[in-house]
Amino acid sequence: MTQRSRRGNREHAHARVGGAVTAVTLVLASLSAYALTRLGIRGGRGMVYGVLATRMVPILILLIPLYVGLRRLHLLDSLVGVVVTEAGFFLPYAIWIMMALNALVMRRSTVRIRSPAPDFRKLGAMMGEIHRFNG
Repeated sequence: MTQRSRRGNREHAHARVGGAVTAVTLVLASLSAYALTRLGIRGGRGMVYGVLATRMVPILILLIPLYVGLRRLHLLDSLVGVVVTEAGFFLPYAIWIMMALNALVMRRSTVRIRSPAPDFRKLGAMMGEIHRFNG
């Protein structure tokens, strides 16, 4: 196998892992954020703060338990293990961001949840407002 083909295989694997991590994180974060903000789950805010507090632990402390868990699941040296690990690290931040967006849409929107199509002009204006304050 040549140097060029090995590099191409690596780049292809990186792209697959990145796409899979993004997809898994977005799906799980949007479902979790929707449940925590719109459905009013009791203790939901405390649960989110608890998840964010676990992210304050240095990653080096998590390496040995993560290694043992991946070894027991036979996911060492596999792309699925990388996707699960990275999605687990990104999920608390994604849930936090999606909760803020859901709360903003809930507060500003006059569109009912049962309506067949959301008002994308209002949603776009809200996203522009977020960008203006954060940018």
